[in-house]
Amino acid sequence: MIRFVALFRGINVGGKHSLPMQALREILAACGCVEIRTYIQSGNAIFSAAEPNPKSLHVWFLTQQPSAPNLDALHDLRAESESFSLQDDAFYLYAPEGIGRSRLAAKVDRHLGVTTTARNWRIVSKIIELANNVIT
Repeated sequence: MIRFVALFRGINVGGKHSLPMQALREILAACGCVEIRTYIQSGNAIFSAAEPNPKSLHVWFLTQQPSAPNLDALHDLRAESESFSLQDDAFYLYAPEGIGRSRLAAKVDRHLGVTTTARNWRIVSKIIELANNVIT
């Protein structure tokens, strides 16, 4: 289990963006999180969750943020076991059967409309580890 801290943006104590902390705890629990704690009514949460299989998680680094990504087309291509998320200039794909068999993975560049390069999360983590151990 890995311990996470989440600081949700835009959740206010009152007004139009309120989210009761009990509801937030229920959402996190439904996602498989455990040992959930919240702090004050502003979207601060601490929880534990199992680490996903790094071989199944892939990230596409984009040359720029897509201006008109066709996420519907990518959704139509995804296998039932796959899920994806576009976050600014990175595209994440969870593909438990591997990207070699993924119809979606083969079309990411085309449907995002930008040039990309992809790596699995195990490799990204190793590169970060190596970068952190460089002596200057």
